[in-house]
Amino acid sequence: MARRLGIYTLGHYLSLPNALSKKIWNPLLKNYETWELSYLDTSKAQDKANLEETLEGMLLTHQQILKGFFPLVERVECLERIEAEFSKNFNNLAAILSMEIQKPTALAQLECERSLDTIRATIELGRELLKKPLTREAEGRGSFRGSSSARPRGIALGVTPFNFPYNLSLHKIAPALLAGSPLIWRPSEKCQLTNLALVDVLHAAKVPAGLIAFLPMTHKSFWNLLEDSRINCVSFTGSEKIGWQIRERFKGPLILELGGTAPVYLEKMKDLELQNALKEIAVSAFSFSGQSCISAQNLAIQEDIFEEAVSLLKKEVDTFPSGSADAEKVLCSGVIDEDAYNRIQKTLNHATKDGAELYSQKISPPENVLNFVAPTLIFNPSEKLKSEELFAPLLNVFKVKNIDEFITFANHLPHRLQAAIYSSDSMSLEKAERELVFGGVALNIAPSVRVDSLPYGGRGLAGLGSEDPQSSYEFFSAMKTIYAKKN
Repeated sequence: MARRLGIYTLGHYLSLPNALSKKIWNPLLKNYETWELSYLDTSKAQDKANLEETLEGMLLTHQQILKGFFPLVERVECLERIEAEFSKNFNNLAAILSMEIQKPTALAQLECERSLDTIRATIELGRELLKKPLTREAEGRGSFRGSSSARPRGIALGVTPFNFPYNLSLHKIAPALLAGSPLIWRPSEKCQLTNLALVDVLHAAKVPAGLIAFLPMTHKSFWNLLEDSRINCVSFTGSEKIGWQIRERFKGPLILELGGTAPVYLEKMKDLELQNALKEIAVSAFSFSGQSCISAQNLAIQEDIFEEAVSLLKKEVDTFPSGSADAEKVLCSGVIDEDAYNRIQKTLNHATKDGAELYSQKISPPENVLNFVAPTLIFNPSEKLKSEELFAPLLNVFKVKNIDEFITFANHLPHRLQAAIYSSDSMSLEKAERELVFGGVALNIAPSVRVDSLPYGGRGLAGLGSEDPQSSYEFFSAMKTIYAKKN
């Protein structure tokens, strides 16, 4: 018998007749369970009425906050309750995450730890704002002065992806809550069960009704919502195609986090340093099947060490911990769904037709792992392949003469989110830091690192804006200036 889960709006769970049927492997019961996941379809009268009630309820909540309801000190206290509830349910949250999207257990636990980091960073920001609010003052010419302060912007729309369903959602939810702006949250249908577990945390933490709505919906319903004048701003993390379509159709404030192609440069290092660097690069490229916008994708090796480095890298591929997501120490399991699997196979077929050579881990598809793709090196990749986000356990490997050639290559990539360099030469490290035109540059560490309290955003087609507690709080706020005569 299928289990049915609903939406969440105005402090209540609602079960809708429209539902996505999904089979999820339960490692405890050793079988697949069927879940029915509700979603909004506003072409139907009742769903349209549900959305209208949500929008009007959130609008009323925003108006009440402007009048003094739910002040900053209470928002910080609410975030503290969310932290406590998340911590209390840590193991269960990690298990659900691993179960639904085949994220290896160790990586699921790491995401839960990072999610707590994001909540705590937002709490710390709130405590700082209680001491020193976001304000500016200035004297005008003549007998007046002006004072600006942050106010809740209004109803916001947040769209989140499947690959980090807790942490990337909290990067929108926590700052919006701190700013006092109601948030309509549209999750990916690929991780709806996981996101509902986070909704349970928010509900248990007593987030005021009208500040959060969890609304999976059809694509047409989403585009119609985007044109509603009550939506004041949009924070989107997802595909490049959808992101730029949103920019064309939505005229208000916008954050877009759209992905990258994470180039890495490797030059001569001591033997042990070289081995460690290649191990880190392999972990970055193949963990969670490369389904991260900052997983290593393009490895440019300085020509003098190319053969030595490739030999060591192949050993990393051969021994990479692949298998079932719930197995100890596994880092690479199945990709998210059959569509992703077919897309990756198509990419590999095209690569070989274009002259690329593949080196894959020799492993049979593990039992109870759907859509498994083995860690794979792609030698002699085409320029087109280097410039496209692969979102797969694939690593392009090629040689370059020196760091100058690498920087020229990297800076011409369309998606410039994060890059990395491994070198023993301080001049090379300084040159990379200075000349790489990327949102982030990792020095002697993999490009997949992120500190959740620091700005995160790319250049070029990687997106618009920056997402971290401080930047997002300012995004979900609007500065209002009051002018008055001097006393």
